[in-house]
Amino acid sequence: MRAALFKSLFLSLLVASAAGAQTRTNLENQTLDSRRNSLIICSQNLKNYLGESPRKPQDPPGPVGPSDKEQALINRFDRAACDVIGVQELGGMSDDIAQRNLQRLATLLYARTQRRFSMKIGDVNENAQRNAFLVADDKAHIVHVVTYRKLFLPKIDPTQKPRLFTRSPLEIQITVDGKDGRMDKNISLLNFHFKSKSGSKDDPAALQWETYRMEMSEGIRRVAEDRFKAQIQAGEPVILLGDRNAHNDTATAKILEGSLTLDDFKAKSRCRLSKRGTPLCQGDTRRPISFMSLLTYDPETSKLPGTFVYNKVFSFLDDILINVSAINFTREDPDAEGNYMSGIINTDVDASDHALVWSKLAW
Repeated sequence: MRAALFKSLFLSLLVASAAGAQTRTNLENQTLDSRRNSLIICSQNLKNYLGESPRKPQDPPGPVGPSDKEQALINRFDRAACDVIGVQELGGMSDDIAQRNLQRLATLLYARTQRRFSMKIGDVNENAQRNAFLVADDKAHIVHVVTYRKLFLPKIDPTQKPRLFTRSPLEIQITVDGKDGRMDKNISLLNFHFKSKSGSKDDPAALQWETYRMEMSEGIRRVAEDRFKAQIQAGEPVILLGDRNAHNDTATAKILEGSLTLDDFKAKSRCRLSKRGTPLCQGDTRRPISFMSLLTYDPETSKLPGTFVYNKVFSFLDDILINVSAINFTREDPDAEGNYMSGIINTDVDASDHALVWSKLAW
């Protein structure tokens, strides 16, 4: 009885929190805002989405209708009005199967919204889970794709064997169609999914794979800073999104944003890790950030419980970050700092054990 009551109260809190976050950044209600072009970017861990549900004997002939999970996912995507969706844990043992599974989601999304979405899927590394993108054809066009399956990670210990990403990051570059005579906008996005804490008994550092995730954070940030140096210097948007599998106060999160680097944790350096994976540093070690979380640095969204709950403890595992030189694209008020267009949707709990996270760019 108490468990059922807790679940009811828990779901009520999630629904109320998500609804508030979703409606607070509606640019259409800001009549003084001179911006005309916009792009809503979403990220969703699909919880090992495997496509079409098994057919039941009572099903009529023809394609199987959407499962409860699929219906819940489409509800989230529709509610957020996503233009670009980065997804993690797309299942598929082969490229063809993964493509078919993502196509099914795109078809269901078209049936709901009458919007067609182009797709790109990433490679597999450790298992059959992939990162992928859906991009609305009426909003943007994919012009370049890179997958990082064979990229060796930076090492926290120079004596260790080189490691790869457990799930291959996927990069796309898109062109957003200009409106009202304005020029098209080029935006780069990197979709990541770091190693989870599962199987932590095998972690030689006994830190639930935190050092492995730290290496992944360093690798992703370096890729972004090196490949998109010109765009970053010009103040053009470079987006990092996905599932960090680490809370926003951990070393993984701080390395991803750039306030700390992997070098800060190497032997005889000034930082070490707590048992939770949070950084413990001597003196003023932190640097200005390179990429800012649009969720945890936003005054409203950061007050929401989080994007994932385990053993009744919430965490911000899922995130969307932008280079700080392009932060003006995400401000609720283009002339005021400190408040950004972002949100978390935790409704439709059949969709996933992770929330959908979103952010809006406008120019």
